[in-house]
Formats: sequence, structure tokens, C-alpha cells
Amino acid sequence: MKTPTDLLELIQNLKLPNTNRQTIDIVHATSRICAQTVTATMSLPRYRTSAMDGYAICSDDISKRYEIIGRILSGEEKSFDIDSSSAVKIMTGAKVPDSATIVVPIECVEVYDNHIEIKQELKTGQNIRTIGEDIAIGDRIVLQNTTINFATIGVLASQGVKSIEVYRKPKVAVFASGEELKDYKDDIKSHQIYNSNSPSLVARCGELGCDVKFVRTARDDIRSITKNIKDSLDVDMLITTGGASVGDADLTREVFESLGMDMLVDGIAIKPGKPTMIGKIDDTVVLNLPGNPFAMQIIFEMFGTVMIQRLKQSSEIYHKPITTKLKDSFTHKPRYETLVPGYFDGESFTIATKKLPGMVSVLNHNNSFAVLGQNTNALPKNSDIKIISINHKEFTTTQKDMIN
Repeated sequence: MKTPTDLLELIQNLKLPNTNRQTIDIVHATSRICAQTVTATMSLPRYRTSAMDGYAICSDDISKRYEIIGRILSGEEKSFDIDSSSAVKIMTGAKVPDSATIVVPIECVEVYDNHIEIKQELKTGQNIRTIGEDIAIGDRIVLQNTTINFATIGVLASQGVKSIEVYRKPKVAVFASGEELKDYKDDIKSHQIYNSNSPSLVARCGELGCDVKFVRTARDDIRSITKNIKDSLDVDMLITTGGASVGDADLTREVFESLGMDMLVDGIAIKPGKPTMIGKIDDTVVLNLPGNPFAMQIIFEMFGTVMIQRLKQSSEIYHKPITTKLKDSFTHKPRYETLVPGYFDGESFTIATKKLPGMVSVLNHNNSFAVLGQNTNALPKNSDIKIISINHKEFTTTQKDMIN
């Protein structure tokens, strides 16, 4: 069995097919992974601009009175030759005359008969934004393999960039197996249960920026499972749940083997989620998760999210743990590394009391989890603890130690 650390390293170095690119309007690029590095073609500011509403002068002599010889509004193209005894009223963002060396804020002057008197000392260059102060020509404003967000789009728009090259969304297929599982849209009998795993995975993969589809629930027979898998091999990643342990009806492993899957991981030294498999069938990455709902969800958060980051071509493929305080003491009997869910309130982490592998509601009430080392059997109250956020998933380009 792979250790969690070994498995993450395997995923982070997994050889994946090149993802196709597409060019889209920048306003539709939110949360997409940039497929190109973009450099600035113009400086910002493009010209010296006023950082305040005030008066442009070319002297720092506060003993003088300065005659107001004109006004410049933002967006106006006006030219004034300011000398040591004159001033131009100027608005925030307006182009500063070449001869001006200071912009005096309105609140720092008194106006008398079309003249101003300065009430406090100022320094040369004060309140004037210089050319390229924000962005200089040639600056790399967006890096390849990084996530585009609203701020990125603002920078692109400031450069007049209309479209951006991005990687296409990873294609993901999801299915579950089990005679007892029924679709949430159907009526069920007393011996049946609703399939909660597949809708949860479809929703989560959608949140993570995938083009995801639900195939169907397979019956517990080889023909049905084989059809589901064959019908899913046109995607980048196939996620299945259940059918990987040693029960009589757990046939998924047998089908994977018959289809020639290259088995990369056959079990993880972790709790919960030990019977997890990862492999490849041709160019499709396969992740077979446990059938128990909480075990499935937490294993996906630990490993599946990283696989998706890789498929998206993101450079950010490492979990970004948060160090906080443990609200209450905690003890357990470790055998493997353990994924422990809990709730982070911004100041401390409370470990969940209900966290059995078969529970559906665990992550509905919790927003993060901790990874406990196989030798960690007790954590005292108020001790430092590293946690990984779920609801606000963040990754980083640098690997961090996340074992407590």
C-alpha cells in the first residue's frame, strides 16, 4: 500500500496527456487556467497622473501665493506651462503638466481671489503617480499555468487584451456500482438507498472547474460495470465509487484488470479510505473511491482534488495547510495516517464528533480536515494544528508539510 505522502508525490508527477487549448473572451475566463504568459504592452499609468484632487505647482515654497491659471479634468488633454508662481487645478487621475513637480491636495490650500496659499510643507513628486508605477512595459502580468480570477481580468482589460488562451476544462465521468443504489429522482423500496456519492462528486468536480458527466449506476455484474467503464473512456478522468474491496459483489477491480488498467495504486495506508485504487486505461486516469460516503468525500478532497489540479494544467498542485489552534483535546488509536474532519471558525479547529466512514452528513457540517500522523495519538487543547480547507480550497506551487 502507498503512504499518503507517496501517493501525493505520484499524483503530482503523474504523466498526463497534453490538454487542448482554447481562446476565449477575457470576461469568461474566471477560474480557468491560463495557457500563455502575457506581458504588458503599455505602462500604467501611461502618463503622469494626479493621485489627488488638488493643485499642480512646480515649487515647494510654501511662503508664496500661486495664481490659478486653469483646470484639468480626468481624461482631458490640456497643456499648461506652469512657472514658480502659478498653479493648475487638477482632478484625481488627470494628466499632470510636464512642468509640474507637486500636486497639493485641496484640503491643504486656502483660495483667495483666484490664488492659493499652501498650509503645509510638501515634497517634490508628492501626489504624482509616475509612468509605469503600477505596470511597466514588459512586465509579466499573467503567468502560464496560473488561475485567472477577477483581478487578473482587470489587469488584462487595462492592457486592452480582448481574449486569452486557456486550457480546456478537464472532462470527468462519474459512476457508482451497487444494486441497492437508486437515483435521487426515483422512488425507492425499503431495501434500497439513494445514490448520494455520484451527485456529490458531480457537484464537487463542477465546483473545481471540470466538464463533468454522470454515466449511470452500474448493477453488481461484470457486464454492467464493463459497459459503464467503456462508455467513460473518452474523458480525462473516470471516478467510480464502491466495488473495490473483497466482498462477493465487488467486481470493479476484476473489470479494471480485464480492461488492462495500469494499476498505480492499490490501497492506501490511510483511515478512512484504505481500499482506494488509482490507475490508467490508455489516456484516461481512473480513481476508484470507497463506497462509504464520508470516506469517499474525504479521500477525494485529499487526493482527487490534486489530480484535478494536475489535469487542469495548474502549477498549484500542493495543499495549502492553515495553522490554527485545536479547540478541545483529542485522542485516538492510530494505525495509519488519519483524516479527521472538523470545523474551522477562523480562530480554532473543532474536531467532528460524528465521523464514521458510512455517514453522509459529515462534510455538510464541517469545512476542513486535519491529517494525523501514524504516531500521533493525542493532541492537547490549544495546541497548534495544521488543517486543510474544503469549502475554500486553496493550493500552492510549493509543497508544505501538513502532517501533525
